[in-house]
Amino acid sequence: MSRGTARASLLSFVLAVIATLVVGGALIVTREVDLPGSTAPPQRPTITPTAGYEILVRRGVGTDERLSIDREGRGCDGLAPSRLLDRACTLATALDPSVIAGEAFGGLNLAYTAVSEAIFWRARLSEGPSFCGSAGLTDALLSRCIDAVASEEYTVQDAGVVVTVPRG
Repeated sequence: MSRGTARASLLSFVLAVIATLVVGGALIVTREVDLPGSTAPPQRPTITPTAGYEILVRRGVGTDERLSIDREGRGCDGLAPSRLLDRACTLATALDPSVIAGEAFGGLNLAYTAVSEAIFWRARLSEGPSFCGSAGLTDALLSRCIDAVASEEYTVQDAGVVVTVPRG
């Protein structure tokens, strides 16, 4: 291979790497990851199947109120102002563990988020503890999910809103 051909090959390779980084960076910037502090609006997964469910909600020292969530996630707005609970509520309509876990965009086991909470809810609502592993949870989050499914009562609190998720 001549010197000119080697330079051209190296230049092509460098340009390909730069283009990959630019396009990949643009994709990352356009889709905000569901991590603590995220400000992206909650969105319902677009892949079926989905199912509605009921939870109990309490604000402050009030009494528990039954909240019905339909298969499209309508009713989750009743969990405002908690972004974590609203997003978990919406995601928990999905019956496919990979759909819920996919909303973490590769960060599923990095931190407790609305995505991991949604997995806890769906596992508890109807799918059982195997759902936790099928969703890809590991280590502490997997243990937490299995405990949530096994416990007599599972509650989560955020922004003054307390949600009790019944067993399915």
